[in-house]
Amino acid sequence: MIGLLLLTIKPMPPGIWRLCSGFAFVVSLLFAITMTKILRRLDLRQIQRERTTRFAFYLFGAFGIAANLLQLYNTAFLGAFWPFFAGIVFQLVTAMLQFARIILSPSE
Repeated sequence: MIGLLLLTIKPMPPGIWRLCSGFAFVVSLLFAITMTKILRRLDLRQIQRERTTRFAFYLFGAFGIAANLLQLYNTAFLGAFWPFFAGIVFQLVTAMLQFARIILSPSE
């Protein structure tokens, strides 16, 4: 939304996508740190027994690291729209898959 707001300014700021990617990187990094602290409080043995949870954790973690590195690269060098949009798509797809896991998981 911030990117859309900045696009309405005339003349358009030259580093708009660098700024948006930098902001996205900081917010994603803070979210990742918070989630890591919360996951460390969970029972590690139970998480390791469930293969689906472990697979999803590592898969989303790897893609999340790649998306954050792409945001950082866009901030430093590219200044393009597509890496910023890729970060948004990653977050939306991750949220949808996690929601599907919640709905499809067997009740305890």
